[in-house]
Amino acid sequence: MKNSILRAMAFSAAVCVSMTSCAEKKKTSSDNSTSIASAIRDIPDMASELLEGSYKLINYKTIDEFDNIDRIFSLNEGGYIISSYVDSTDKDFLFKANSDFSEINALTLNAPEKVSAADESYCDISVSPDGEISVLYTLMDYHGHELPKEYDENFDYDSFYENITESKLLCFYNSDGSLIGSHDFDDSEFVNEDDYCYLNSYISAGGGKVLLAYSDGTVILTDGSTVEKLPVIEENSEKEYISLVRTTDGSVAVSYVYYIDGDYNKRAQCIKYIDIENKSYGDTIYSCDTAGSYNLDMVSQGYDDYVLIGSDYKNLLGIKADGTTEEILNWSDADTQPLSVLYAGNDEFYCWDYRSSGSLQMMKLVPRDPSEAANTQVITLGTMYDSYSFEVNEFNRSQDKYRIKVVNYSERYTAEHGELDPEADKDDWQKRDAEMLKYMQMDIISGNAPDMIVSYDINSVRLLGEKGILADLYPFMENDPDINRDTVLPNLLSALESSDGKLYCLAPGFDLRTLAVKRKFFDRENWTVDDMIDVFDHSNAEHRYDGDTKANMLRTFLEGQSDLIDIEKGTCNFDSPDFINILKFCDRFVLEENIPDKMTESKEFMDYHTDRANWIADEKALLTTIYPGGDSGLCYIKSEDFGGDDYTMVGFPSSNGKGGKLSVWTQFCICEKSKVKEGAWEFIRSLMDPENNFGYPALKKNLSAAIDNNAKVFTYNENGERLEVPSSDSKLDGRVIYPLSKAERDDFERYLLSCDTLSGEMDYEVQSIVMEEADAFFHGEKTAEDTAKMIQNRASILVGERS
Repeated sequence: MKNSILRAMAFSAAVCVSMTSCAEKKKTSSDNSTSIASAIRDIPDMASELLEGSYKLINYKTIDEFDNIDRIFSLNEGGYIISSYVDSTDKDFLFKANSDFSEINALTLNAPEKVSAADESYCDISVSPDGEISVLYTLMDYHGHELPKEYDENFDYDSFYENITESKLLCFYNSDGSLIGSHDFDDSEFVNEDDYCYLNSYISAGGGKVLLAYSDGTVILTDGSTVEKLPVIEENSEKEYISLVRTTDGSVAVSYVYYIDGDYNKRAQCIKYIDIENKSYGDTIYSCDTAGSYNLDMVSQGYDDYVLIGSDYKNLLGIKADGTTEEILNWSDADTQPLSVLYAGNDEFYCWDYRSSGSLQMMKLVPRDPSEAANTQVITLGTMYDSYSFEVNEFNRSQDKYRIKVVNYSERYTAEHGELDPEADKDDWQKRDAEMLKYMQMDIISGNAPDMIVSYDINSVRLLGEKGILADLYPFMENDPDINRDTVLPNLLSALESSDGKLYCLAPGFDLRTLAVKRKFFDRENWTVDDMIDVFDHSNAEHRYDGDTKANMLRTFLEGQSDLIDIEKGTCNFDSPDFINILKFCDRFVLEENIPDKMTESKEFMDYHTDRANWIADEKALLTTIYPGGDSGLCYIKSEDFGGDDYTMVGFPSSNGKGGKLSVWTQFCICEKSKVKEGAWEFIRSLMDPENNFGYPALKKNLSAAIDNNAKVFTYNENGERLEVPSSDSKLDGRVIYPLSKAERDDFERYLLSCDTLSGEMDYEVQSIVMEEADAFFHGEKTAEDTAKMIQNRASILVGERS
């Protein structure tokens, strides 16, 4: 089945939080490996001590001339030249600004006629400290052909794109925009699309020359007409990225990250001076080759004693001439994510963020006066990932009564177990999550709990709540005018509620997960195991048993079998006739899918997946998992998965009519012993009405708009504005898309609100028992009856111990 969404989210979150920097830090890995609990005990009750030596983010000014900064170049004469990319026009614009951005003027380049004559162009811009502007134009020639303004099924798009030719032009300008000279430039010998080798970075070297760095480690110096090649950096190592940066004294350096011995868990980073005169590399400025290290990002020109400054996911760091680093500021203490910064003098930094108004909000990071937080109470938030840091920062900035301090359990896991291979399968990620969950549970049970936790496991929430460790959230909702039983969707509350009628967690939103088949094959919602088997028995679909493995089909069944385990009563029901039938049915499928190898059979691999994408529509397969969410989600399911035919959301097979599942990624809980419960509730309620809902919102007032977005077809105009396509059978990018009728839209809302149980309610360790024993059955080593009996015995012991 489709596990890619879960895998991508888990991997993205893990990469963000689990890597450590080579920089000097306040806490080392060995500190983390002792106990998170001791760290929680050391957090002061008031924020003034916590924030000593920190920075805060303040608004500086709104800039109306442009809405983003692509790159910013410091000039020896003072002030800056700013490159601003404008999405609506696909063009780069230049502006000159003085040192405090009080004066900003557009800068027009007198480009050669060849640039304006191109059918399409884009460019890379760099400026030397003395103001010489170099622009590398890529020019596209359509050879007299034009793309239709709207999709035309008779137009040969493949031929059009195959016949486009591309050329490059390197131009040099004075700081007033006047043209100095231009040269046709050919770098085709350094670019190789088959090996994914492209231009990664570009910087002005002054004197009518530029340096270009390519993804394989090649660096060249050119004036456009002649090319001088520097040695390839780390020639036998795969690069993650390479970039060219300016140092404090105006020199150029190359920063690159590569994988040690081809191991994707072992990164190394090096920053070296470039000796432009001798076409070679100079001294190393910075080096970090610790396995699992997190590279410095957003490396830029330094100030004072810092040759360069750069950011890891935690801190803004200064790099000194001797290669050592110092923490300048901590991002979370400054209530912000890592930002691009520019030193403004007096220990302050300019930084910027995007706004939807078409203007740019320029901000500043300034040293914080700890006395401002003298009466601010600290709330500790325990989490296994760092996925809510943005919301934490917003909450901390929004008021001064409370301050959230995140306690991240993934850091302890990484310190004790190292990095998890990014290529690890879903079981390995679930095992990692289960181990982190144990850390959190041990701290909670031992009395060293954070004030609140983010949980990814509803079973743990219910057990901890039953033991009196988590607070019931209903009393908070009774006194809240905005977040209460009347404003939150009743089916979500029912899904999250424990059997004792208490609510130990709350979620800002959810997704819907369900199985679906064409309506001609089954026309009733919430089918049973027997219903599903009967549909397969009466089908001749070519790929009904080889599109999924035995193990994957068993996992699919487990999603719907909520009566197999009662975690609060500590009972199991794996030896039932229904479960034995499930095992026997799953055994009809293949042990492994016969998929062509991506590397050795690339054409066959592509053909296979192109064909497979149409299996359901072409009735070569019967069943698919659907995730009906996001803009136009329902429309694409009907048009692409089912070829425009009506379909039934049959749900995961169940005996209780609850086959449609709500998928809740995170649940927020308040610990009963917390002294700042009211503050913790304030944070939870701040999450409940987000500006952008990814999935379906928890609040009733937001549901209708979310479903409308799901049921309509949208496109975008040349300015990036979203437009509804109201007509039926709308053609977008060559596909026929079917907007939902009002009756279809309303019926989906009915179905969504009828779903009041959660997916993934079987925890990792119980599921591991099921899959381990079932694997022996799938390999013919025991009967289905013996397998069910063994699962029942092992799972009963485990579940009974926990209850």
